[in-house]
Amino acid sequence: MPSSTGNVRQDLRRWIDPAHNRRPLENPGDLNPETLNAAIADVGNATVTSVSVNTSGSFESPLGPMMDLPDFVDIRVSITSPQGRDAHVYLWAPLDWNERFLGIGGGGSRTLAQWLTPEGMRSPTLRDGVRNGYAVATTDGANRDERFGAWGLDLETGEIDFDRADNWHVRSNHEMAVVSKRLIERIYGKQPDYSYMMGASGGGRQTLMQAREHPEDFDGYWADCPAINWTKLHVAQMWPPLVMKELSNPVPLAKMEAFRRAAISAHDAQDGLVDGIIARSDFPSWDARLLVGASTAAGPITERDAEVMNLIWQGPRTSQSEWLWYGPPIDSEFAGGGPLGIGLAVTAMVEGVLTPVPFSLATDWIGSWVLRDADWDWTTLTFEQYEEIFERSVRDFEAYDASNPDYSDFVGSGGKLLLSHGTADEGIPAQGTARLYTAIRDTLGGDVADEHFRFYLTPGDVHATLYGNGPGLSLAAGMEALVAWVESGEAPDILTAIRTDPRTEETTMVRPIAPYPLNGKYIGGDPAASESYRFS
Repeated sequence: MPSSTGNVRQDLRRWIDPAHNRRPLENPGDLNPETLNAAIADVGNATVTSVSVNTSGSFESPLGPMMDLPDFVDIRVSITSPQGRDAHVYLWAPLDWNERFLGIGGGGSRTLAQWLTPEGMRSPTLRDGVRNGYAVATTDGANRDERFGAWGLDLETGEIDFDRADNWHVRSNHEMAVVSKRLIERIYGKQPDYSYMMGASGGGRQTLMQAREHPEDFDGYWADCPAINWTKLHVAQMWPPLVMKELSNPVPLAKMEAFRRAAISAHDAQDGLVDGIIARSDFPSWDARLLVGASTAAGPITERDAEVMNLIWQGPRTSQSEWLWYGPPIDSEFAGGGPLGIGLAVTAMVEGVLTPVPFSLATDWIGSWVLRDADWDWTTLTFEQYEEIFERSVRDFEAYDASNPDYSDFVGSGGKLLLSHGTADEGIPAQGTARLYTAIRDTLGGDVADEHFRFYLTPGDVHATLYGNGPGLSLAAGMEALVAWVESGEAPDILTAIRTDPRTEETTMVRPIAPYPLNGKYIGGDPAASESYRFS
C-alpha cells in the first residue's frame, strides 16, 4: 500500500529555524587576518591566513561550483600540530547569522566535509550550514594525501604517521571548534547561543569521539551510521571477498541479489505491512540454503553458493568458530555496492575468470596500517592469517577504536546526542551501533541515558543516503529534531523517515520511526501516519 504523501519534492537540506534572533554582520569588509588573529593569539598554534567577503552567491570548490549561497565571510585558518603539520580550517560566517555554530565531519578516514553532495545524502556541507544561517566550519586535519585510506603509512620510514592519526581521531575537530568559536565571538561580538556537530559515516565517528572527549565544544550532536569499532570494521569488510576466495566460489551479483530478495521476503510482512523492507530492530537471520536450486540470471543457486552466503552473513570467525565481528545485514546491498558504491562482496571478470574485488578501505587498512606494507597483495590472505591480522588490528590501534561507552563527561555537560543508522547499511553493520548504544545505557543507566541520547534504527535504510530500499532521516528532519531537543527541551519521539528517488529527489516512501528498540506494527490506515502503527 503506497503512502498518500509519496512522490512529493521536499527540501531535504533545509531545517526549520525556530524563532530566534538574527544578527546582521555590520561592516564585514573591516575584517582582516590581523584583527582576527588577535582573538586567537593565546591559542598559540592557530593563524588566520585569509579573510574574504563572498557576495557572489557561489563558491568554486575543488569538485565544482557551489551555488545558491547567501552572503558570507570566508575565513581560512591554519592550525599546526605538535610535529609541524598544518590543518586547514574553513569557517564560513553568514552576514545574516542565526546566532548558532555548526561543525561538520568528513567521511572515511578524512575529517574534511564533502564539498558537494546529492540532496538525499545526510552529510552536511558548508553550503548547508550558511544557507540555514549558521556559522559553519570543517577541517582537513592536515591530511591532503592523495591516498584516501592508506595515508597512515609513512612511505619513507615504513611507520605509522601517528601525528596525523591523532589529528583525525579527535584533535583537529576539537581545535576547529575552539578556534571557530573564538573567531565567531570576534566577528559578531558574541558567542554562539547554541553549537552543533553533525557527521555521517567517518564523520559520524568523529561526532561521537568529539562528544565523548570534548563534550563542552557543542551542545547537540548527531552521528549517523558512525564508523565506530574502527579496528574491527575494516578487517571485517575483508571477510566477504576472503570467503569467496578461500572457498573458490565467487558469487555473482545476480545470485547475491536473489539471496537478498529472498531474505527480505521472508521477514517483510512481520510488521503487518508488505512494503519490501524488514522493519525489525533485532537483525533477523535467514538460511541461504533455503534457496538452493532456485534459478537466477547467473544460473541456479548451488549448495556452495549458499555456504558462501551464510558465512558472509554470519561475519568473521576464528578457526575455532569464535565470533569476531558482524557480517553485513541480510537486507543490505553489499554485493552491488548500494547507491554509494560501497561494495564488500563485489565480483568482476578478470581475464575471463569471475574474481572477488575487495573494498578499498579494507585493503588500505590491512595493508598500510596493520601490516605496514604498501604493496600488500590481498590475494595471498588465508583464513589463518586473517585471524592474526584481526587480533593485531584490535591490539595495535585500540586507541582509535571509538567504542568506549563511558559518556559520563558528556552527561555532565548536559549535551544531547542523536544517533541513527539504517538496518540495511551496506558498508557499516548497524549492529555495531546498536551494540554501542546498549553499552552506553548499561554504563550510564537507562534513565540517565534517555536524558541525553536517542537512537533511531531506520528500517531498510542504507549508508548515509535516502536512496536505498527503505526510509531514513533526511538531513533536515534530523537537525530539526536535534535543535528542538537542545533549545526547547523537546526530546525526540516518533520521527518521520522518507525514501527519495535519486533521479528526481521526489519522496517515494514515508514511514514513522520510533526510538530503538521499539518496532512499529501496522494496524491499518495510511502507512505514512504514526497512528497507523502500534509501537512496542
